Amino acid sequence: MPLTESLIARIIRKSTGSRNSYPSALSGGKGGGDTEKPTIHFSSRGTTGNIFWILGAVRLEMQKQRRITDYNNLRDRVTSSSSYEEALAIIREEINLIDDDGEV
Repeated sequence: MPLTESLIARIIRKSTGSRNSYPSALSGGKGGGDTEKPTIHFSSRGTTGNIFWILGAVRLEMQKQRRITDYNNLRDRVTSSSSYEEALAIIREEINLIDDDGEV
């Protein structure tokens, strides 16, 4: 099944119990200018721990902030990384990632 915005929204609603749309599962910036780093929760032992799921969530959040070029650069760095931990470290430069499993 392809990773889509609606699939990500369903996964987040299921894991958080939220009935609201996808962005409500994230917290942080309101878009544009000087904003706080948004926060994305994931489960390193579950499907939301997949690096491509995390990148999809990052893309949606950075789109809200109108930071498409920043996301493209981040995505390129992540896909060029040599390990999962390195990829997460790169993402954490822009996004607060919280592993609900406490693994990474």
